[in-house]
Amino acid sequence: CLSNEFIEQKLDYIHFNPCRGSWSLSENPMDYAHSSAKFYATGQQGLYEVTSYSDLEDVDLTKERPQSPEAETLRRSKSVQQRY
Repeated sequence: CLSNEFIEQKLDYIHFNPCRGSWSLSENPMDYAHSSAKFYATGQQGLYEVTSYSDLEDVDLTKERPQSPEAETLRRSKSVQQRY
């Protein structure tokens, strides 16, 4: 995702996908409860909280964030559970 234009193209695809083909889950992307289309069109949060991609422009996602002690404990616990 190297440009806003690219991201918006992908969001349009995602938003209109439930309205197309054999799915036909909604006539309007904003009416589909599981979509972020309403948020991007009106700014209103829907069923799920959405963070706009524009709020993440200055975040370097290539850098690993330090884990909190709680997160590290949870990660280790899941790792142990998966072995059994």
